[in-house]
Amino acid sequence: RWEEAERDWLEALPIYEELQDETAIVRICLAAANQILWATRYEEGYELCKRGLASISEDPSPGRCRLLAVAAGGAGQAGDLETAEPMIEGALEQAESSGFPPRILGEMLISKGFIEFAFMKHEAAHATALAGVELLRDLDDNGVASHHAVALWTLQRCGRLEEARAL
Repeated sequence: RWEEAERDWLEALPIYEELQDETAIVRICLAAANQILWATRYEEGYELCKRGLASISEDPSPGRCRLLAVAAGGAGQAGDLETAEPMIEGALEQAESSGFPPRILGEMLISKGFIEFAFMKHEAAHATALAGVELLRDLDDNGVASHHAVALWTLQRCGRLEEARAL
């Protein structure tokens, strides 16, 4: 049924773009892009996020940070580190300088860790992801548990199994 949901999101997107409903545009692009990325269609997810970014204000916002991070993840997973790095750094800079809740910075750090993991920068990915996990740890959100995956994967790849078990 994910294919049906994706089709519905993509059919709804032009309507919200016409209405200039930035909240809906961000939600639709993030939901569809995450589904597309899980299906390993990285370039397509990246392009969808770029479309969302082009449809919303350039002013810093949590939604803009999230779209930048997911776009960077798509570019990174597609093997384009030259595109991914400046995008995720831009998202991190916005999250740090704009006074957003810690959750936003935590999500950006997890995204950066995911990109570093994709390029086998395991030690850096672990440090980055763990910093993100610490910011997200106290949130009452089932989705937060999935953010621990990057930190766990990197510990395992580095042979730090005791730390992985403790996390």
